[in-house]
Amino acid sequence: MFKTLDESYKSRVKVGNGEFLEVKGRGSVNVQTSSGIKIVPDVLFIPEINQNLLSVGQMMEKNYSLQFKDHKCTIFDPFGE
Repeated sequence: MFKTLDESYKSRVKVGNGEFLEVKGRGSVNVQTSSGIKIVPDVLFIPEINQNLLSVGQMMEKNYSLQFKDHKCTIFDPFGE
């Protein structure tokens, strides 16, 4: 899913069970939306996680808005799209 990936970026993140996992890169991903493809920057690559996870806090730091309704999450970029 990564459009770009800088594998020289290394870090660790703490997950919900208190465990720390190694970050082995950071890049941008393309996300298909109803108004076209959007690029989400600064996405972490953590090979030990076998699912794609979205950090609500990090999205809000980047001025995205999220709406949870009818078992869906709608994401609006900083331009309201």
